[in-house]
Amino acid sequence: MNLFHRNSFYNTDPFLVATACLYSACKVEELPHHLKSIVNEVRSYLASHKVPFKYEYCDVAEFECYLLEELDFYMIIYHPYHTLIKVFDDFKSEHSFLQTACFRTDVCLIYPPHLIAIAALYITCVINKNKGADLIAWFAKLNVDMAEVMEIAQDIIAMYDVWNNFKEGQALSTLDLLRTKARTLKME
Repeated sequence: MNLFHRNSFYNTDPFLVATACLYSACKVEELPHHLKSIVNEVRSYLASHKVPFKYEYCDVAEFECYLLEELDFYMIIYHPYHTLIKVFDDFKSEHSFLQTACFRTDVCLIYPPHLIAIAALYITCVINKNKGADLIAWFAKLNVDMAEVMEIAQDIIAMYDVWNNFKEGQALSTLDLLRTKARTLKME
């Protein structure tokens, strides 16, 4: 997330950041929810995992303004969805698992949609062991930086390793530990 490119993880509470992001995302996607209901849901969820959430509605609203300022009020993200569909349909290839995989990483925030689509096609070709001359010629004709395409492919593939090893309770306790250590460091 761009916020953490400019700010230390230790200077912000990840649960406050997540709540403000959720609130902003609801607005951006034109699915507005009352701030009170979002904060209550987050508080309830975290309490069920024995993680305290000490923030009030005004704290989340204030942090949302800070978050938007850090994003330079730039809230447009170009999704590769339509590009993915077109590229995969052109090659008559299965693409459903990669459509969702791209959205579970930060590649949509970093790279243009056409590069993400090319990386997804490359992953599909490797998985299907498709090394046809037509495909190799197609990749060779592209006017893109293939090193960047490989980097995107690695980011998408790395996401699977993260998801295979993900344990929700462990993630929450790790975030809470980081938050506690951050408070301790601030007091010193």
